[in-house]
Amino acid sequence: MLLVLLGFACNGNTAVVDAGIDAAPPQDVAVDSPVTKPDAGVVCHDGTTLLSTNVMLDRLGIANGFVYARVNANAYTPIGVMRCATTGGCTAATSILEDAGASVFQDYAVGGSLYTTFLDDAGGGSVHAAMLDGTNDQILVADASFPSWVTTSGSNVFWVSDAITAGGTSPSVVYCAGCDAGSAWLSEPAATYAVFADDRSVYLLADDGTKTTEGIYGCSLDGGCIEGGARTLITGLVTDLPDQVASDGTYVYVARNDHSTIVRIDTTNTATNFVTNVVALAIAIDPASGTLFYGSVEGGIYSMPTDGSKPATELATCSNATINSIVFDATNVYALVDGTNTNLIYAAPR
Repeated sequence: MLLVLLGFACNGNTAVVDAGIDAAPPQDVAVDSPVTKPDAGVVCHDGTTLLSTNVMLDRLGIANGFVYARVNANAYTPIGVMRCATTGGCTAATSILEDAGASVFQDYAVGGSLYTTFLDDAGGGSVHAAMLDGTNDQILVADASFPSWVTTSGSNVFWVSDAITAGGTSPSVVYCAGCDAGSAWLSEPAATYAVFADDRSVYLLADDGTKTTEGIYGCSLDGGCIEGGARTLITGLVTDLPDQVASDGTYVYVARNDHSTIVRIDTTNTATNFVTNVVALAIAIDPASGTLFYGSVEGGIYSMPTDGSKPATELATCSNATINSIVFDATNVYALVDGTNTNLIYAAPR
């Protein structure tokens, strides 16, 4: 996945108008051969730095008082999971899962457990569940085919079989590991870029058939859509990053950076501009409070009520950096701040 930073203004002005547009016991050890970056100055205001590192991170998650991040060997190769306490921070994040032998780590998600996917050279692989500290690892799916993305909704674990990204031709399939064992849930004949879910539906961000733009496809949690019933929420997106999509059970939100907007899509698959004049690399939704959080390419961290009753509020700002991932708890918003030479996990009061 290629990250393109577009040089637009990020004022966070908002409007709600018709748009007309169609994630062995733990040890404090370094991960194997991650990309490192020489130290440099990223300056943030109005919050607290939990971690400063020259290791390449992405895909924040949060559970049980820890912020999690995926560790990468390069821009295209994830190799493990690290975590850092939300209280007190950490001088070095704890490496809790890494590649194991011929099985290569792909993705993770956190909920009641830590869920991971691993791929081997022959296209096989497995889906795992472990305690949130990485211990007591158990195999959920032993014979997974081309496992890649993983997400959770309650007790359900959804994972993606994506042979196309690996050079194959079989359609990509979303499986549910907590519904009926091995249940195929949703299928698209395309490369995939994310799977995400809320308390009503699971969604797949995938190529829309053009091989140049992407679409979002959804299926109710009430039953699979292999035999039909899948929704096409939107196509023509220039959005292939997992952190640029989110949902709250009613709306799906997408950062459309080619339009300098964050749009939201309702249950009739109608998209409207929700935040304008912003290039957002990361968004997250808190359904309980009705709050959208987003991070801009210019380093701002913002919140906005999803009812549109107030304009966006800047919670914190970081110079010489972009905000590449966002998660939250009841107290703070946690951002992955990507500077030219340094990554921060940064906490800002919400």
